[in-house]
Amino acid sequence: MVDSRAIYYMTSDTELVAHDLATGKRVLSFTFDNGSSDDAVPLPKVTDGRIFNSYLVPVEATGTQAERRLLRVVAVDARTGRTLWSVDLDEDIGSYSSDTPSVFAANSEHVVVERIVEGGHYTAILNAKNGELRWQDREFHPYAFDGQVLAGQTVSVNWSPENQSPPEGRAVTDGTRRWKLPNRPPGKDPYRDWGGIAPVWRTDRADDALFLVSVGESLDAQPKALILRARDGKQIVTINTDSGLQASQLRDCWHDGRQTIVCQVGVDSQVDAYDEQSGKKLWSLPDQAAGRVAPEVTAVHNGAVYGSTDNGSLILNARTGKDMVTDLVVKPHYVGPGFGIAPLKEAGKYWHEIYLYPATN
Repeated sequence: MVDSRAIYYMTSDTELVAHDLATGKRVLSFTFDNGSSDDAVPLPKVTDGRIFNSYLVPVEATGTQAERRLLRVVAVDARTGRTLWSVDLDEDIGSYSSDTPSVFAANSEHVVVERIVEGGHYTAILNAKNGELRWQDREFHPYAFDGQVLAGQTVSVNWSPENQSPPEGRAVTDGTRRWKLPNRPPGKDPYRDWGGIAPVWRTDRADDALFLVSVGESLDAQPKALILRARDGKQIVTINTDSGLQASQLRDCWHDGRQTIVCQVGVDSQVDAYDEQSGKKLWSLPDQAAGRVAPEVTAVHNGAVYGSTDNGSLILNARTGKDMVTDLVVKPHYVGPGFGIAPLKEAGKYWHEIYLYPATN
């Protein structure tokens, strides 16, 4: 996790440390109090100078009350390590799943917490200033957050890959429905239905304003996916996987922080770029006529696509797809203003060393 000042990572099941981006000096060490729980604390979200995290804490059995686990949500000052608030949610959702809870998104006003539970997907929205619970739902899976609307999907005990609810948007203040798409995706195929949903990554902001949803159709139809806007559910981009790959193989989509969306199908099979406003495809790789292959994309930021091919690491222009740098020394997995971060794993080691590289131009 990276903000404008530091990089944050877990050194153990409970300890979070931060290192200054400019100097590499350790500037924070904080231990999350999860009692005697054996569950590891997940990596938090950092935004607006605060660290937000959620994890399970055990409650010992007393009298007729059985032992249970509650979901704790905490806010910590990112500079001082001082705990600003800590809330244990009353719902005993910790007993229903082995899945680790997480903070899905956070900004200066709201914290979105999620966890898989028995027969559904638990989501809670808290006030970022004091931890007050705004609303919660045991059957809502969040996928995108723009600060005002939380886009997601109802997930109940009857959910299955063949029985998925249409995407919808909820107001973050009270959970009221702002919009909901039809039971079937747009199109003429009578067998079409809603498939899996994933966020569109943005490296320059804590909020995800766009999300990706695949569309299942009859076997003879061309697989496709849609990129929708969280605010109103508007369709921004239609992705046709004309390489013959299934829409479910869309690995990731990124917004470049300007007006371009870059998507990868498979590991290094196909990379496409789209205009955010018109949805028009701008370029696609591989390009057999030009003798160009598709890279494995690792980061997209500020109009540039970072990745690698068998020939080495490179940078592409996000708008045109043209090579900008073909002899990049490193393959950054995160790019911020003036720097890139790349992990290095040596053979035989089970951990990564993290290196920060300054931008050269």
